[in-house]
Amino acid sequence: PASTAENKASAPAPASTAKNGISLPPAKLWIKLEESSNPGQDEHKLREVVKLLMNYPGEGSVGLRIRTEGKTVIGELPFISVKYCPELHSDLAQMVGEASIQVEGIAAL
Repeated sequence: PASTAENKASAPAPASTAKNGISLPPAKLWIKLEESSNPGQDEHKLREVVKLLMNYPGEGSVGLRIRTEGKTVIGELPFISVKYCPELHSDLAQMVGEASIQVEGIAAL
């Protein structure tokens, strides 16, 4: 006789990867820019950087450190969230230089 009782066994938990996977917060990308004597060129460079960042949507935040008149002005780009990856790093390095890129929150592999 077949039992009419409900099967109370639940499906295996999909969280089995939790043993190996560690959830890390999204990376924070900092970009350093230096003001030049050509405001039009500076604005163009900033627009190009923003366009590039928008090609890599994700959850990581982006901040700017702009060197101007001997001071560094720090700002956020709250309307842009990125997925930091080797491709973004490479494209950004071509645009602003390797030394102008800093990433917080990425564990060394």
